[in-house]
Amino acid sequence: MEEYAQFATAATIESDLSGLTKEKDKLKSLTEHEKILYRELSNEPISLQILMDKVSEILSISQIHPALLMLEMKQLIQQLPGNRYIRI
Repeated sequence: MEEYAQFATAATIESDLSGLTKEKDKLKSLTEHEKILYRELSNEPISLQILMDKVSEILSISQIHPALLMLEMKQLIQQLPGNRYIRI
């Protein structure tokens, strides 16, 4: 059991590092619109209206929706009930 625990811990660390590398690669591939929206999102849900208010001087509604969809497809954000968004 002790040997297995050490193996499992090493595999978990390697998996975590691999996940961080993949996340960094995803972040590097973001468009400017996606980067703007991603910076405004956090681990706390935010409504679409508040998000639009925050970025309205930079992005139009027609730019926000496709960028949010792409962030969801890249599995960086999640849409919650009530038109709220959160980083994942």
